[in-house]
Amino acid sequence: MSAEQHIQVIIVSGPEEPKKVVMGLSLAASAAAAGKIVHVFLAMDGARCLLDDACERPLVEGYPPVAELLGVIEATGGVVEYCPHCLPSGCVPRFGAQIAIQKSCACGGAPAGIASYGVHLGDRATVAF
Repeated sequence: MSAEQHIQVIIVSGPEEPKKVVMGLSLAASAAAAGKIVHVFLAMDGARCLLDDACERPLVEGYPPVAELLGVIEATGGVVEYCPHCLPSGCVPRFGAQIAIQKSCACGGAPAGIASYGVHLGDRATVAF
């Protein structure tokens, strides 16, 4: 496995399924820390993990909050994106990510579409939670 291998993690589970969210983001952060280029896409209920009430507090006891896990991914050059249709408007960006539209989120990230992940299914390891 090349140290430059890209990994995709798609999170569709939300704060109501905290173990799935934390497991997916912990996997992504671990891969990023190990030198993989990680792309995280949060959609459906998963996008709500970027809002203040879910991103700043630990969702599962003993695990870091969503904000900390996303910080590891972004600090290693990873990409955090979300479905802009899955979030309410009026959120404020946190990590200074390059956000192109009004719908941004407290925990960072940039708006994107699932198609940008679908086209890479053949050349990137992909897992969904």
